[in-house]
Amino acid sequence: MTLHAPAPRVQSSPATPGHNQPQAPTPGEGFATLARFARRAASFYLVVSALFLVVFYYREQTIELYAGYHINYFVSIFFIIFWFIVLRLNDSIILNVVVLATSLLFGIYLIEMTINIRTVWVVTKLNGMFTFDQRKASTVLKEMRAHGEDVVLYVSPADFIKNKVLSGDGTLYPLGGISGQTTIFCDEGGKHRHYRSDRHGFNNPDTAWEAPETDWLLTGDSFTHGFCVDPGEDIAGQMRVATGESVLNLGSGGDGPLLELATLKEFAASHKPKRVIWLYFEGNDLSHDLPVEKSIPTLMNYLDPNFSQDLPHRQAEVDRKLERYVEQRIADESGSPPPEPSLARKILFLQAVRTYLYGMYQQRVIVDPLFARILTAARDRVAAWGGQLYFVYLPEWDRYKGIARDHDAYKKRREVIDLARGLHLPVIDIHQEVFLNYPDRFSLFPYYDLKTAHYNAKGYAAVAKAIVTAVQREEQGHPNQPPAAAVRPVVAGEKAAPPR
Repeated sequence: MTLHAPAPRVQSSPATPGHNQPQAPTPGEGFATLARFARRAASFYLVVSALFLVVFYYREQTIELYAGYHINYFVSIFFIIFWFIVLRLNDSIILNVVVLATSLLFGIYLIEMTINIRTVWVVTKLNGMFTFDQRKASTVLKEMRAHGEDVVLYVSPADFIKNKVLSGDGTLYPLGGISGQTTIFCDEGGKHRHYRSDRHGFNNPDTAWEAPETDWLLTGDSFTHGFCVDPGEDIAGQMRVATGESVLNLGSGGDGPLLELATLKEFAASHKPKRVIWLYFEGNDLSHDLPVEKSIPTLMNYLDPNFSQDLPHRQAEVDRKLERYVEQRIADESGSPPPEPSLARKILFLQAVRTYLYGMYQQRVIVDPLFARILTAARDRVAAWGGQLYFVYLPEWDRYKGIARDHDAYKKRREVIDLARGLHLPVIDIHQEVFLNYPDRFSLFPYYDLKTAHYNAKGYAAVAKAIVTAVQREEQGHPNQPPAAAVRPVVAGEKAAPPR
C-alpha cells in the first residue's frame, strides 16, 4: 500500500460578510485617481479663465472704464494659455501645478476676507464718529429742485473720455461745466457739496471774470476744483482771502495734463494772468490721466499753438450738451438702484484684492516725453502775454500711510520735479513745504483710518498758504529751490517731525 502525504491545509481567513471583499487600492491606482481629479481641476480653471475674459469684454462695452483695464484681458488670456499648456503635460506635473495653484488661491481668498473684515470694521468705526449722507446725488438734486432750486449734477471733461455716450460725433469737447447753475459735485467729507458755477461752468464767483486784472490763475484736477469742500474752502477761495487779489480757478475733477493745457489755452489768454499755477497731482496725472487723454485727437490738437475750439463763445452749445447728459443720468437712476453687492459676492469675485492690485498698477508712473511738451507749450503760452507759470507738486494720501519708503523715488517725485526745473519753471513742492514736517499730516485729510482722495479745508488752506509764500519768495529774488538732501525718507509708523 502506497502512502500519500496529506495535502497541505490552507488556513482560511475568518468569515466576513460578503464574499467579494474590496481590495485596498494599490499606490498606482491612488495616483491615477489624483491625476484624474487634477485634470478636471485644471480644466475647470481653464473654463473659468475663459469666462472671465467674456465678462471683462462685456463690462468694457457697457460701463465706464479707466486706464489699465486692459490688464484684465492680459491676465485672462495668460491663464487661458497657461492652463491649456498644463493640460498637455504629464500627470505628475499637472498634479503639482494644481496643488500649487489651489494653495495660492486659498491664500488669496484668505487675504480677501481679511481686507473685507478690516474694511467693515473701519466703516463701522467711522459711522460712529461721523454722520454720512447716504443719499445719491440724483436724490439730492430732485429734493433741491422740489424746493425750487435750479440744480444740476457736475459733469467732468474727463467723462468724454470714459463715456462713449458723451463723445458723440466729436464736434465739440467741453472743458468747463454747465454755466450759472448750482452744481452738486461730491460727498467725500460725509455730505453732498455744491457750488454756484460761473459763466463757463467753473468753481468761481462769476465776478472773478470781471476783474480788470487777473493776479492768479489755477489749472489742475479735482484738488484745484475743490473736491470735496464748500465754496471758498478750496485753494483758490483761500488764496482770495489770503491775498485780497483776483484769482481764477480753472480746475476740473478728472483733468490731466492735456485737459489742463487745453483749458488754459481756451480760457486764460483773454485775461493774461500774471501768475499761472499748474497743480500737478502725483496720484494719477501721469499714471492714469495722460495715457487716456493722448488717445483723444481733439486734446492732442492743443499742442498746436493755433488750435482752439473757441469755447468761451460756445457756452450755450456746451450747456445744451451737458444738460442733456445730466438729464439722461437722472433718468437712468430713477428706477430701482442696483443692489449693493453682498459681502459674500465681493469675496467671491475678489473685489478687494483686484482693487488693491489695480492700485499697485496705478503706482507705475511713466514720465512720458509728451508731458515735457505739454509743460513747454503751457510755459510759452503764459510767457507770450508776460505771465509766469509755476509748477506745484501735490502729494497723495498713500505717500504718508507707510507706502513711501523713499520720498524721492515714490511716484518718481524727484524725476518729475527735475523735469519741471529743467524747463525753467519755479517749483513749489507741497510735500516739502507742507506735509513732510507737519505735526499731524493726517489732519489735512477728511479721515485718518480710511483712504481718501483729497485734502480737507484745513489741507487746502495749508496748500494755499504755501503757494502764496513760495511765489512771494520767488518774486522777491529768493527762489524756492530746496536741496535734494533736505528730503528724507519717512518709514512706516514714523511720526512727523515738528515744524522747523
